[in-house]
Amino acid sequence: MEKEVNIPGGGISGLGCSIILRKNGYDVNVFEKKNDSGKRFHNDWQGLENRSEKVDVQKQVESYGVDLSFDYEPVSELTIHDSNKAKTITGKNACYLVRRKSSTGCLDTSLRKQAEELGVNIHMGFRTWGRSDCKSKCKTARCL
Repeated sequence: MEKEVNIPGGGISGLGCSIILRKNGYDVNVFEKKNDSGKRFHNDWQGLENRSEKVDVQKQVESYGVDLSFDYEPVSELTIHDSNKAKTITGKNACYLVRRKSSTGCLDTSLRKQAEELGVNIHMGFRTWGRSDCKSKCKTARCL
């Protein structure tokens, strides 16, 4: 039985999934409509929430076999402003700030590099997606 999977979307979810599947023996194709991962970001910092689970998100991601070779900063206090209200979140590593963009040190670039090094086939500029597209590209693969 051939183990091949097609993933629509080359963002952090699609790339993260592709890394895990590839490490578990699947042949993986990722189809992304844009020409690069993380292109819509401009070296922005984005928070990965970490306080609602018992397991630290950093350790959880590493347990899946994903390398944390991107810039991140643990935050122990974060104030969120919403109209006239403000809420402060506190706690050891309440969240992690990660850089987003298609450049060195950013989450998107790191995941794409890891996926490519593992042999994931990443198809950039794939503008349409549907089951018929999936079947025409890879006739034997399963679509997620």
